[in-house]
Amino acid sequence: MKLSARLLALVLFASLAACSSVPYKNIDRFPNIVGGDKVRADDILVKKVVLILGTTQMGGRGYCTGVMIDKDVVLTAAHCINSAIKKYYVIPHIDMSPESGFDRVTHSIPVTNWILHEEYLDDGNKHFNDVALLKLEKAVPEDYVPVPLYDGKAKLSEQEVTLAGYGRTSETSIDASYLRSTTKSLKNVLVNYKGEKGAMYLTEGEIRGACEGDSGGPVFYKVNGEYQLAGVISTTFGPDAMTYCHGIVKAMYVPDYIPWIEKNKPRLNH
Repeated sequence: MKLSARLLALVLFASLAACSSVPYKNIDRFPNIVGGDKVRADDILVKKVVLILGTTQMGGRGYCTGVMIDKDVVLTAAHCINSAIKKYYVIPHIDMSPESGFDRVTHSIPVTNWILHEEYLDDGNKHFNDVALLKLEKAVPEDYVPVPLYDGKAKLSEQEVTLAGYGRTSETSIDASYLRSTTKSLKNVLVNYKGEKGAMYLTEGEIRGACEGDSGGPVFYKVNGEYQLAGVISTTFGPDAMTYCHGIVKAMYVPDYIPWIEKNKPRLNH
């Protein structure tokens, strides 16, 4: 009861969707995930997680995180798709800093189509059915490996979950745009909490969690030592406007969306 009461109390306080935008001059100064470590270049996560970049008519930029579920299909959060955005690009690159050799023109893949969940809802405090599919103009590099979707039944081989993204490390950070990851104990994961189908809550977020820019990023389970996608990061909750990245992370529980994903992937080609 103590955990449930605490979760409810935090949900009723300030929250912020984990998507972010930055001015053009700061395009190479994105911040990263809370309490995480930089993902090594040889880590398998590098070949599964991508940055989603949006550009506006006036030259502004917005970004989110996404997960490759096919060679040319990305699963992300629905709230990452914004009517103010003119074009979207997917960037399969671990490091967007100037020192890395990253070039936005050569490393970006245009998004040609997208589908948002038809029952996506932003009520101003929480997001529901916050999932979207993106179709790429071409496949990601051959060494990228699409992530299997967790079916909700397979036995887990580890008692930790892994989060990854290109978002902030804190509410006020300005870090280089580098993919980071962190882990949380499975015991702190609540699925379909209080009957909310399609949702998973990751509690105990004071030290490790997600922040702006991590929207659409993965919550991975491990099955037989293999990463499988169990959640899509949606929203973060904190007790006030200064600590919203150090509270609870809400994600969309992937097993509940597999039928929707399978139904809509073919529609991306139309």
